[in-house]
Amino acid sequence: MKSIIERTRCPFCKNKGQQLPHLPLYLHCSVCRLAWVKRFVIPTYEEKYYQGTSPLASKLLKPVSTFFYLIRSLYVGTEQKKLWIDVGAGDGSFLKTVRAEKKIG
Repeated sequence: MKSIIERTRCPFCKNKGQQLPHLPLYLHCSVCRLAWVKRFVIPTYEEKYYQGTSPLASKLLKPVSTFFYLIRSLYVGTEQKKLWIDVGAGDGSFLKTVRAEKKIG
């Protein structure tokens, strides 16, 4: 279910909005001169949005991800490490590159 917000007061100074001529979807503040959309839908996102599983994005970003994989491979080297800890905000692909007995992250 979509949540619709109707804003009749100015989001900046909270004064009552005035109808803009010929633009029925917008209101205008006569005090601070701000104009805004009167009604709007609050966006809701599915879990897939945050996971970045878009087929189009993966096709477009494939060359970039391959390039970064090569950079990571050069950085971590070829010898196996005992322990590798990855503290970051990535998707875990860095740890996939590392050869280690134990991986934390």
